[in-house]
Amino acid sequence: MVKHGKQAEWGKAVNQENFIGGWYSRGLTRLAGFKGALRAGHGYGIYVTDKRIVGAEQDPKGLLGRLTLGSMLGEKGLGYRPRPGECSVEENIEALKELERIKDVEIRKEDITEIILKPPRLFLSGEFRVKASGKEVSIIGIPKMGFYRLKEVLSKFYPSTLRVG
Repeated sequence: MVKHGKQAEWGKAVNQENFIGGWYSRGLTRLAGFKGALRAGHGYGIYVTDKRIVGAEQDPKGLLGRLTLGSMLGEKGLGYRPRPGECSVEENIEALKELERIKDVEIRKEDITEIILKPPRLFLSGEFRVKASGKEVSIIGIPKMGFYRLKEVLSKFYPSTLRVG
């Protein structure tokens, strides 16, 4: 768990950005383009810091994979799951470096107007949508466990713009 003194010390070292958490799953797909065409790939990850939301097609390796809890069906992160925002200084630095390397989409917090998180239903998977000035990103295929993890992380990130349901 990050202590306040270490968090402040770490923030100075990495431009005051803190990794909160995220979710990677082989079942997630990002919708791309104006008509919502499926973006080809083998899964997708949604990662959240206190300054931005990052999407990545690439399978997370190492620490980032362990920090983002996946489901039991071959997803990443089963071994280690801190509560959102409670990584060590070293884990934060490493996670941010890996995010920079694998990011596909990045939306800054100040540009976000609305975050929509829909839970999975009987025959439908969950959905995650971010509306920002000039663009919208949609992710589909969110399972029940991923929905709860993302709800927890996004509530810590930007509760005033989060709409669940």
